[in-house]
Amino acid sequence: MNAPTAGLLGALFGAALTATAFLLLAPTPAVPGDRATPATADRAPDTPPAPALPAADLAAENALLKARLAKVEAQVDQVVAGVDQLSALKAQRATLAAELEAAKATAAQEAEARRDTEGEPLPFPADLPAEFRQEGLRAALAQALADSGLDATVDAVDCSEFPCIAYGHAQRAWDDREALDAAFRDFTGALGRRWPEADHQHHTSVWAGKGTLSDGSTVKRTSFGLAVYPKGFADGQAGDLRKRLRFRQQQYNEATAD
Repeated sequence: MNAPTAGLLGALFGAALTATAFLLLAPTPAVPGDRATPATADRAPDTPPAPALPAADLAAENALLKARLAKVEAQVDQVVAGVDQLSALKAQRATLAAELEAAKATAAQEAEARRDTEGEPLPFPADLPAEFRQEGLRAALAQALADSGLDATVDAVDCSEFPCIAYGHAQRAWDDREALDAAFRDFTGALGRRWPEADHQHHTSVWAGKGTLSDGSTVKRTSFGLAVYPKGFADGQAGDLRKRLRFRQQQYNEATAD
């Protein structure tokens, strides 16, 4: 074989190989009715679409969703109403708290004013002798009236708080102030003789009043109030004691006024 012939055969063989390789790499045409072969092995198969729901099922599902939505909206409305109510209650609480503080301040002011005019109730001393209690004071007053000759009657002895106060009235009206003062000095002097001067103190108030007779007529009369207590008890609080005695006497006068 000469060189030109060998070259021609080599060229023809190379062309044949090229054509064969092209046919191997070219895609095979799809045949109608056959399933297409995937181009690559990694491609996922196609997902078939979900079948459509019947119209009745869609309507039922729609109604269910509407009902659930309505329920949620009602719950939201309740929460909103609760928040509004809570805000209103907080505002009411703040108003009531302010009113309470104002009432406390007013009560404190009124209590202070009462203390200024009424004084404070005084407790009975635990070791108070019997003669400064109700029965002992009544006996002392009866004896002092008998010794002094003062024509008077003890109407009441108030021992609701310390000291006891005896209230009474003279059987006649005293137009002569000097004679009245002298009569009561004799009376309190006779009363003082039951206790040594160093052991007791007393406060006496005398005032003009009116009395009602059995026939309904009224007459002028002289009334008195007398408080007796151990000496030294009012040390440091004499002003408070006098204030309280005046208040108690005023209460008695108002309670017994005709």
